[in-house]
Amino acid sequence: MKAFANRIFTPFNSREEEDNRFTRLLLAEMLAFLLMCLIGMVGIALEGRKINLNGQIIGLIIASLLVNLYMLKRGWVRLAGNWFLASTFLSVTLAILKLGGILAPVTGMYTFLVISSGLLFGRRGVPINVSASSLAILSIYYAQSTGWLPPAEIEPTLLSWFTYTLTITITGVLTQYAFHYTRDTLAKANDALRLSQAIIQSAPVGILIYLADGRCISANPAASQILGRSIERLLQDDFHHLSSWRDSGIYASAQHALESGQPSEPGHAEFNALSGYHLWLKYVFAPFSRAGVTHLLMIFEDESKQHTAEATLRESEQMLRAVINSPTSYVIRTSIHGNFTFWNDRYMQDYGWLHPEGLEGENPLVTIAEHHHERTRQVVAKCMAQPGQVFQVDLDKIRVNQEIRATLWDFVCLPDQHGQPAEMQCCQRQLEMDLATIRNAHLGGTPKRGWCGRLLLGQS
Repeated sequence: MKAFANRIFTPFNSREEEDNRFTRLLLAEMLAFLLMCLIGMVGIALEGRKINLNGQIIGLIIASLLVNLYMLKRGWVRLAGNWFLASTFLSVTLAILKLGGILAPVTGMYTFLVISSGLLFGRRGVPINVSASSLAILSIYYAQSTGWLPPAEIEPTLLSWFTYTLTITITGVLTQYAFHYTRDTLAKANDALRLSQAIIQSAPVGILIYLADGRCISANPAASQILGRSIERLLQDDFHHLSSWRDSGIYASAQHALESGQPSEPGHAEFNALSGYHLWLKYVFAPFSRAGVTHLLMIFEDESKQHTAEATLRESEQMLRAVINSPTSYVIRTSIHGNFTFWNDRYMQDYGWLHPEGLEGENPLVTIAEHHHERTRQVVAKCMAQPGQVFQVDLDKIRVNQEIRATLWDFVCLPDQHGQPAEMQCCQRQLEMDLATIRNAHLGGTPKRGWCGRLLLGQS
């Protein structure tokens, strides 16, 4: 019986939501009209009166409802609505004539028609049905008053017509107001829903929406791309049964959000997706209620590239720090005014004795033999004129025992983001080197760019 009922009464499914809404509303009004007819007939029978309706009127009601169903199954939803209002109006008018005039209880069903026309057709339907109902009542009253119809047990008056017309008109106005208010509210809700859907679909982060029982009901393209699974496959997931959630700790965070009813703190997890992807995710959960049902919103982004870059950066920093702190090299930096801003451990060990209170803000010229001060100023001037260019220079340095040592240095001026000189960087490769070797390296041709300059400028 259920399958038969579904086959007969299942409304036409259109691609247009407005047609589906119209169909559902019309089916509800058809059922309401049928129930009103049955309840009226039962009420008359319980009073012990004979039901004075002939088979033609009952047949007309049943036939009109069947025609409506046929039209709906064919998809003629607007035609079905007009046919329903016209056939119902005719049935009510014939029933009034049969049951004794406008004072018959069935006359009140004109009010039902006005409400139905307002719900189905809005502003256009109400005035037409109010006018038609008022005109029908006036015509029946006139026909009874002039003797065209048999007189009723209680003689109607113009006041009866006026009362019915006023009641129907007020009902029509209220129905029209309710229709427009409901339509505007639905339009605003639909606009907000479309906006939310557009934001979700175009968001650069992954967005998944689950019911509290675990079923996934929404997934955006970013979530599909990050997790490497189609949206259709994601919609088949139940997070209560995802081992990847439990292994990564994501499930515990989701459960805590559902139990507390509050958004979770942003979390980070190493995640093995069902697609085989190995990911690092940053995620947050936010529970919310819709239509009395608890939902769980998950927003996440892929941090895998960032995590890999940070790991590489840490390794590079460790390598660079090892080079800088190597026992076979000096690395220092100074401001453009010539004061220390950085020095490595080895430099501090060999030259810190010159500044017992620390090197911060001191000038490195005190560690250079006086006869090479002018050479130092000249190479610094070249570096300042060509930021980023490495210049080699040999300098005599003063050791702790006042011994003069020949050293070979790479000087480079480090520019700021605008290309202007910001700092001077100086690197010495070998602590112990024969003086003749250094002189030959410096004077034997065009100096080659030093290893330290290449390393700290990011060149191979």
